[in-house]
Amino acid sequence: MKTIGLMLYRWILLGWLLFSAGEPFVRINHFSQVPLLIGFSLAMMAISSLVAWRPRLWWVATTLYLSSFLVILWWLFPGRQWLFNFWGRFQEALTNFLTVGGLTMPLIVSVPLVLLVIIFLSLLVVGLRHYFIPWLVILSYLLAVHIFNQEGLINAFAQLATIGLLLLGLHVFSAQPRRLVSMAVITSAMVGLVWGINVNQPQINTTLVDDSVGLRNWLNDRGFYQALNDYAHQNMKTGLSADSRNLGGPVYDDNTPVVTVEQKTPHYLRARVLTAYNGKGWNGTANFGSVVPASEVISDAQTAYGSPERITITEPSDAPFAVLPYGQVQLTQTTPMPVNRLYYNPNQAQLMASPNRVPTRVTLTSRPKTVTATQLNRVSAPDLSTDNLRRDTRLPAIPTRVKRLAQQVTADASTYYAKVKAIETYLRTSPNLIYSKVDARTTPKGRDYVDYFLFDSQVGYCDNFSSAMVVMLRSIGIPARWAMGYNTGTLTTSGKTTDTYTITNANAHSWPEVYFTGFGWLPFEPTPGFANPASPVTPDAPVQSSSTSSTSSTSQSVTSSSSAPASSSSSTRTAAQTSNRQGLSVWWLLIPGGIIVGLGWWLAWRWASVLATLASMGVNSKNFEGRYRGVRWLLQTRWPKVQTMGWHDYAQFIQAQLPESHWDKVTAIYEARRFGGDRQTVADLRSVAAAFRRYQSEHAGFNRHNQPK
Repeated sequence: MKTIGLMLYRWILLGWLLFSAGEPFVRINHFSQVPLLIGFSLAMMAISSLVAWRPRLWWVATTLYLSSFLVILWWLFPGRQWLFNFWGRFQEALTNFLTVGGLTMPLIVSVPLVLLVIIFLSLLVVGLRHYFIPWLVILSYLLAVHIFNQEGLINAFAQLATIGLLLLGLHVFSAQPRRLVSMAVITSAMVGLVWGINVNQPQINTTLVDDSVGLRNWLNDRGFYQALNDYAHQNMKTGLSADSRNLGGPVYDDNTPVVTVEQKTPHYLRARVLTAYNGKGWNGTANFGSVVPASEVISDAQTAYGSPERITITEPSDAPFAVLPYGQVQLTQTTPMPVNRLYYNPNQAQLMASPNRVPTRVTLTSRPKTVTATQLNRVSAPDLSTDNLRRDTRLPAIPTRVKRLAQQVTADASTYYAKVKAIETYLRTSPNLIYSKVDARTTPKGRDYVDYFLFDSQVGYCDNFSSAMVVMLRSIGIPARWAMGYNTGTLTTSGKTTDTYTITNANAHSWPEVYFTGFGWLPFEPTPGFANPASPVTPDAPVQSSSTSSTSSTSQSVTSSSSAPASSSSSTRTAAQTSNRQGLSVWWLLIPGGIIVGLGWWLAWRWASVLATLASMGVNSKNFEGRYRGVRWLLQTRWPKVQTMGWHDYAQFIQAQLPESHWDKVTAIYEARRFGGDRQTVADLRSVAAAFRRYQSEHAGFNRHNQPK
């Protein structure tokens, strides 16, 4: 009965251990066959129980392991000539993943590896009763998930600490059921603590974010985050991407230069605009609509423009988009294809070549719109009868509180422009919204991207702020669209008539555009720390370029395939909230502290047998006597020798405690060498170390019973 109870206890702990890692695996990899995974885990535990009860039937267990593994793979990845085709697909996917890198491993690679890990852990925990390595494997996986996917896993780590203590209790007290029960009761209280941490996780997360800003910025300034994420983000560099359907998640700087601009005035460079919000990001439009020859003047409104400026833009041949400044643009020269082979799509504000190529060098003349806040305050809401403007007010089903917030923010705005500025100002200055690239969170499944940012995570970067402004404006009937491109970059060479700006992937950016009758589409900037030179000018607050209003370390966008990145400043909160909160929170040390305490407890009573094992290795005629005395001293840490007892009597006592050690014979050989002149005979100390280890596995390390008398 005792054996069955212990086996059931191992099943429960292993199941909990697998669940702690399986939940993030299923969520990150969008794995839908969860019942199949659970059934496979239970089957592997059953097979491992056979190994524990009948070790001689290992060949039966091996056959069952292999057949179960292949059947599950066949079920998940069916096909003709299955084994041959599967192996080819597996090799190709694995090679591609190892070559390219990334955060998400293909399912055809990750699932077989997970199944093998389940078999391995089941064999260790249930079959062989080894607990530390399985616990360490799960810890390593959760750390990898936390580091490379920026998952908030406080609850998972707390569970893992609890499981570790339970496994430690099982290892120490397996021969003492009462103590094992006591250990389980004590740990149940820890489960309650885990639950409490989970319930209060939002407050804990806020505390961690606030109190660790100084430490994370210090680590980031020294390249810690960059080095840690170099591999994970090899195929997810910051920059522009054709796919903006799923935005969100943490991002990290990629300072690879991608664009060089020769100009006198800094500009935001627009790649294209998107209008179809899908609740997660922005969909590209399959129907590009009408296009016009790029040789014509590019403009979206008949309004006043400023003085012309000559600009030359140079991009690599593999650039995803050709970028252009705001205003009235006239292309004068392009290479390698001439201007007459280029087209411009007004609906997407995109310069295109056929087939899917962009010019690597564009020389143009640009005239900025001359528009002021005073002029815009006189503009009324546009007529939404045209198809294009109606399209730019459409939204999918979103939570009503987004519209309610937009109405509250604009309640005191008396003009169309004032409503736009009210929402922009709210997003730029709200103390509830934090600008951070490394702390941004991925939108949970089933949640709206903007709603989750505004009311739950409240941490994000340009994609979050710009999308929020577009959606809030549309919710109250104002036509708006989402633009992507680059901010002004960094001034690298200053000349008399022309300056050179270098733009890197870290300058990728996104912002909203709003339609004003008579002025066309105008850009706004809701992201804290940035300023678009093409935005309407307020007389008492002239606009600065982002190159001066925000350091290059804070300039960043995420309109990339990864929702691109940055990490130079881990959090930007209003000074009032962060000035007095730079210390490390005790919560930051809770989980690693628990792990260290658990490991310390394990080593506190195991150290003697571990050292004895090391001392028993490589024994020869030259070192035998020294090794013998070392092992004898280690045995005395467990069974101290009394002064009235001779060494021969002590050897007999140890032999009684460790019958399989042959310590009496080992001692006899030592005495023969020491006092009889026999310098050649050597005893094997490994049996002593093995018996010592087994004894400490079956008895509590801190209770000294059966002491010499």
